[in-house]
Amino acid sequence: AGSVKSIELISGVSMVEEGQTVSKGQLLVSGVNLLRNGKYIYQPAEAVVYAEVLSEVSAECPLSELEKVYTGRVYREKTLVFFTKAKKIFKDSGNLPSDCDRIEKKERIMLFGRIALPLWITTVEYHEFEYEEKTLTVDEAIKKAESVVMRSLADKELISRQLTVTCKDDGVVAVCLYRAIENIAEELYLFEEK
Repeated sequence: AGSVKSIELISGVSMVEEGQTVSKGQLLVSGVNLLRNGKYIYQPAEAVVYAEVLSEVSAECPLSELEKVYTGRVYREKTLVFFTKAKKIFKDSGNLPSDCDRIEKKERIMLFGRIALPLWITTVEYHEFEYEEKTLTVDEAIKKAESVVMRSLADKELISRQLTVTCKDDGVVAVCLYRAIENIAEELYLFEEK
């Protein structure tokens, strides 16, 4: 819901005017056009409708969280790939730990540094990690929750905002009530149920 500030009509018939208050789900632009002879034509309806909206975003940050910590152990595999055939040429991974990040690099083999052969070397590295519990101070949790809220507002054209932080036993909640100019138009297809 919001107050329409501008309409950039690309095709179709505008069903709202600047200054009009609209609600969520309301038809803004129609693809049905009534001609003077009483017949209807159907055309794509497309527009950018900017409205001033009031909305809310929130983020919660616990005082205790699990943090990923790398152990330093890295397991590797190298595979030679020829078209669709693959042959492992090196493997020190054995049984992989349950918690590891997989990083894959693929390099094409070049002859004399300039002629590309249909051969690739694929290197896969598995970086083992563990989760450790980390306890945050209330101030750290507040900064983290505020940061998450502000990142979600980064691409908005803000008019005003009001940030409230509430401390709970197990964490903090940051809630931001904001007023912004946003494109409220959503594309719906004929006979599509919302």
